[in-house]
Amino acid sequence: MNKFALIFIFLFTFSFANAQDKINQTDENGKKNGLWLGNYQESKRPKFEGSFEHGLETGTFNFFDDTKAKSLIATRTFSENGKEAYTIFYDQKKNIVSEGKTINRFNEGEWKYYHEASKDIKMIEKYIDG
Repeated sequence: MNKFALIFIFLFTFSFANAQDKINQTDENGKKNGLWLGNYQESKRPKFEGSFEHGLETGTFNFFDDTKAKSLIATRTFSENGKEAYTIFYDQKKNIVSEGKTINRFNEGEWKYYHEASKDIKMIEKYIDG
């Protein structure tokens, strides 16, 4: 094996190992920071993945069911302040079940609920202050 291949393997392995250290970290104040992966306690299967910035949720979080299929059951896309999010719930066939905005994890404004396996709206509910 030539030197180039050995150097490549070493750098690849080192960068992969270093990336693993960056998951589920906290900042100097003990607040969640960077990429976080959560698991179901019993099965240890993936429960969620998302990023924090000094304790605030940022970007899109993906939530998974507790099966081997790891089906996406919800997404939550956060605003810059980390308090508001647009949330979509899915069934196991990836059809949207409901969607709407949350503020501090409480439903806010218009929420749409869909007929099973359909894009037709079944009901709209309006929430004020949760």
